[in-house]
Amino acid sequence: MLVEKNKNTLGLSLPDKIFGLLSTSYSWGIPFYRVCDAIWNEDMLSFEQHYKRLDRGIRRLRDEGIDVEWKEMHLLLNQNAQSKKTQVQVTLTPTRPGDLFFKNLEKEKKTNFKREDVELFFDLSKSAAVKLCAAWTEQGWIEVEKSGRSSFYKTMEI
Repeated sequence: MLVEKNKNTLGLSLPDKIFGLLSTSYSWGIPFYRVCDAIWNEDMLSFEQHYKRLDRGIRRLRDEGIDVEWKEMHLLLNQNAQSKKTQVQVTLTPTRPGDLFFKNLEKEKKTNFKREDVELFFDLSKSAAVKLCAAWTEQGWIEVEKSGRSSFYKTMEI
């Protein structure tokens, strides 16, 4: 999950994945094939397209002020340049997808919510929010409560 300013995003974009890999590589960098394997491990059949995809992601990082460079088929953050200062917080405790949403509900002392609340929190489309709520229901994290034509979701104790 990515939190930027007041926007919460479920899942990482390509530039965020690249930056996450590079922020842990220090001055050594990451070989091209390792970056591809880490980002597209399920799609290794289109390996020849990864360079173009990676280049697009790097361009977006550079547009954000983060200086990324290629050096001997290694991708690395340019330590000498004035890169945008970014704070990265890594949580190593296992969490469920969208855990920040549930913590926000706890903070507000709410146990019920609507699909629209999920849409607003994560800036998702209606269909994406429905899929996410269905996945949470399948995992047993929430249950559906019907009240007339409206559907509410109730959080379960985990």
